[in-house]
Amino acid sequence: MKKLNNFSGIVSVLLLLLVVINSLLLSTIRSSLHMLQPAEWVGVLVAVIIIAMVLVTLFNLASLFHQFKYFKHENLLRSATFVLGFFALFLLVVGVVMLQDIGQELKAGHDSSGEWNIIFFNHLLLSIFALLMIVQFRLVRKQLKQEQEIQHIEKDEAVFLTVHQVGIFAALLGFFCMIALKMMGVPDTYMDDLFILSSVVAFLPYGLAVLYWLYIKRKEKLTEWYDEKQFLDLSRAALITLLLSILLLTGIFLMMAFHVIEASMILWFPIYLCSTLLIFSVSNHVIAHE
Repeated sequence: MKKLNNFSGIVSVLLLLLVVINSLLLSTIRSSLHMLQPAEWVGVLVAVIIIAMVLVTLFNLASLFHQFKYFKHENLLRSATFVLGFFALFLLVVGVVMLQDIGQELKAGHDSSGEWNIIFFNHLLLSIFALLMIVQFRLVRKQLKQEQEIQHIEKDEAVFLTVHQVGIFAALLGFFCMIALKMMGVPDTYMDDLFILSSVVAFLPYGLAVLYWLYIKRKEKLTEWYDEKQFLDLSRAALITLLLSILLLTGIFLMMAFHVIEASMILWFPIYLCSTLLIFSVSNHVIAHE
């Protein structure tokens, strides 16, 4: 674990440097597009850097997943970093598509500011992810010095709590995506597809956390998955989720019916999923720590 953590710290610093370099290159390309065609080597260098950022981000996500299995205490920062990393990786792939379309839109005389906003926003998220990974590296390094933290276990209540932590940040990320896409001036041709894709990606870390929980419980009977307190906590959280989600969605429906707010029909299902997951995960996390 120590070697993995040290290497993760090194590549996180590398990721931060790559983000800065690529941001400068892309800024240069954007400013020169209206005057002349950028040199071919600049485009090749940007492509190489993007590939390197994808590989480093994937490695850091794998490192975080290993930490979930290794440590016996849940960690909010680790869960938040894990969710953010998945979303930043998704936007990085979307940015590649946007870069390919920018040249075509420029030739057609269309405004490409929405695409550039997504690309640079993605680089901002990647830099935050890299910084959080560096902070996480220092925290893990400190934890590894404490003997009570280095016991490797496969099943623990920490996994149960981590699933709900990941659910909290996944739901918040889903809401953030909806707001950000509306504010960044994304072209309407991309909007619906990006809403759907961003919702799927936001829930992907939660899905992986749940699958891991099912994996470690695969050899146990269903009645043994939760102890008495966990079962009671889940029941209370489910009741709270039912009541609050009904009230929340009723309020949103009334505001849309009386034209207080305007929202596309494509947003309804993501709003429902994010609201339900957020309330359920927060309720479980709060109740479990009572």
